[in-house]
Amino acid sequence: MIWALHGNVGAPEDWDFLVGTCPEEIPLQNIPLWPSLSGATPSLGQWGAQFAAEVRVSKDPRPILLGYSLGGRLALEALCADETLWAGAMFVSTHPGILSVEERRDRLASDRHWGEAARTLPWQDFLNRWNAQGVLAGSPPSPHQSRLEPWREQIATAFDIWSLGRQTPLEERILQRAVPIMWITGELDHRFSSRAADMVRCIPSASHAVFPKTGHRILQEQPALLSKAVHAFVQDLMK
Repeated sequence: MIWALHGNVGAPEDWDFLVGTCPEEIPLQNIPLWPSLSGATPSLGQWGAQFAAEVRVSKDPRPILLGYSLGGRLALEALCADETLWAGAMFVSTHPGILSVEERRDRLASDRHWGEAARTLPWQDFLNRWNAQGVLAGSPPSPHQSRLEPWREQIATAFDIWSLGRQTPLEERILQRAVPIMWITGELDHRFSSRAADMVRCIPSASHAVFPKTGHRILQEQPALLSKAVHAFVQDLMK
């Protein structure tokens, strides 16, 4: 089964374009992130460990991780929590962690600002500001954003609790098991592509695909190309 985790200010339906892409014996399971912040507020690492434990209990014989952006970072935590569980992992527009302590501190402050905006601004005003920022500007947003207002408190919490500023860089916990890993980034998403290249140098089982003329929002910009990449990755795992 493919366990798919959506991005920030996103919804599980963002992965619906993959339905029918992979073999019938490898179904797609879209995971909603926001309900998990409705009560307790697990850290990135706690969420990853809890999710890995749930997947292990499910008895899925060949679980495959698939995460986009924030969902990719949570998928990284699940992979690190239980490396022996996963048959493979794909990380789409996923940052493996900021190396500089000072930059992590700055990022946390910025994310807290976004969290306050998500909590207090009129929802459409918040969406307009979020979608206009540099890394996202000019690319189509998730078509499900407008209906996420009931989850605004959980989204605001995620900006803080699951901030990239709180993430331990993957370099500090390099994977010991040769889990097949693929990073996918957009050619125009320079910072994320650079960090993905770092991971390929550090992890022998990792590969990196760069989609041409594509930014951060690969799910909306290149659904057909991403579907093809996911299908090929799953087929290789089944050999």
